[in-house]
Amino acid sequence: MTRPRISFSHILTWSAFLSAAFLLALSLWHLPDFLEMDEFRPDVVRALEENCHCKVFVGNIQGELLPYPGLAASHVVFLEPTPRPRVLVYAAAVHFGVSWKSMAKHGLHFRVMRFWQSRFFLRRERGVNQAIRWVFLGSPGDSQRNQNSEIKRWEVRDGTLEVQDVTTHPTRSWVFDQLNGFYRVGLQSGELSGRIPAVGTRSSFIVHYDTTVVHAQLRTGAGMTLTVDAHGPGKRWDMKGHVRHYEAEVVRPLFDE
Repeated sequence: MTRPRISFSHILTWSAFLSAAFLLALSLWHLPDFLEMDEFRPDVVRALEENCHCKVFVGNIQGELLPYPGLAASHVVFLEPTPRPRVLVYAAAVHFGVSWKSMAKHGLHFRVMRFWQSRFFLRRERGVNQAIRWVFLGSPGDSQRNQNSEIKRWEVRDGTLEVQDVTTHPTRSWVFDQLNGFYRVGLQSGELSGRIPAVGTRSSFIVHYDTTVVHAQLRTGAGMTLTVDAHGPGKRWDMKGHVRHYEAEVVRPLFDE
């Protein structure tokens, strides 16, 4: 049986092609690092402050090609718009997907905002007249926001949420980590999943939300599943839930005062 002959020129051609493709891919991968993106800082800060209703400080700004073309701001801090501001969110990075079609008509516009390795703070406190209020990042889809600057999709990757009740002494807190999810402003729908370390290292939860239905499921990782469904519309919600494979030693920490 004769072996097929491979010419030296054939090998040389493929080697040259693969080398050129590798260099092209490498240059495209590192191209954003060489581009000066600090000129977009005012646009980034303005978009964040208008959409999140808070004071924002941004670190370095770079261009990126993956997973979609846009900008990436590192070490982003969101503060309350008060004389004595507290941190609402610290993000290792916030990525922005750019709408090129809208950019040609109306200038720079972000269609997607993704929080990467961020720590969110939700605080329960007493406000004016000792009324209970919740302090958090500005909610997406506020009707008072400029529609031209509105970011249509919010995403969270590998985030953490710390819930603090400062009405008690000492302050009580709960942590939710490994948060991943999204929220679509126009449809007012989204999904969030994560873990509750206090329940168990193998615990998990997932929440589906839209304007009329909320479906939530919690798994402790030790044989118990809690499912809750709420149906709207409006502010009147009918809530139903059930627990499967009930185990007292697992459920007790959820209700321990």
